[in-house]
Amino acid sequence: MSTKTKENLTVVSQEEIGKDIFSLWLQTDQMAQYARPGQFLSLYTGNAGKLLPRPISICEIDKETSRIRLVYRVTGKNTGTEAFSKMQPGDKIEALGPLGNGFPLEEAEGKKVFLIGGGIGIPPMLETAKQLNAQKTAVLGYRDELFLNEEFAKRTEYGRRLAHPMLVASLLGGAMNRFLHPAVYTKMRTFREIAPVYSGDTITARLEIKNIDQDNRIVTLLGQCYNQNDDLVLEGECEERLLDIESDISTV
Repeated sequence: MSTKTKENLTVVSQEEIGKDIFSLWLQTDQMAQYARPGQFLSLYTGNAGKLLPRPISICEIDKETSRIRLVYRVTGKNTGTEAFSKMQPGDKIEALGPLGNGFPLEEAEGKKVFLIGGGIGIPPMLETAKQLNAQKTAVLGYRDELFLNEEFAKRTEYGRRLAHPMLVASLLGGAMNRFLHPAVYTKMRTFREIAPVYSGDTITARLEIKNIDQDNRIVTLLGQCYNQNDDLVLEGECEERLLDIESDISTV
């Protein structure tokens, strides 16, 4: 367990990274040396009417410069977080920490790990992603505006944001639906991811008729999705039973 201290921290920088979401870097004396992912600091407002400190999770730890990054949400007017959001570089703030046990990173070493966070529960996952020696997948939930998502992406094995394979599969499935007569029902569909699809990629779906079983009124289609470099990223196959064999394949 780390050692907690009470220090007067110095504001290094602060910026608003989303609506009412602020990123605050603080210069510490010893606090950053003791901190670990999953812990938090208690910040004092300096307002005599607000005696209790405000707990804020640690987002990042820089032991080389002895700095700690906090990402927090302003919860309303006349709150401690509103006062924090007005602080400028060079301002001082009293803090106690690091507090809490932190995450047991050693238990996940070498394993497949999902880092799950939503809203203001997302920031503590960032330092966890940095320090965790494991195969990591971050699942982040947002109510509206995105924040920190690009920073998480940089710490994955791909270094960029990915589109979920099922999003690409839905594109291919939609193309299959459009190609066939609407009066069909699906007997079987399978999809296989070939390569990652990144945010910003342009995807093209291509279809091929593999077989038409006239007796049973079944059409088998093969489908592939390609990115803007003509690299295959996903393939699939479907079997559809036609309810009207006289108009089995659409001309669309």
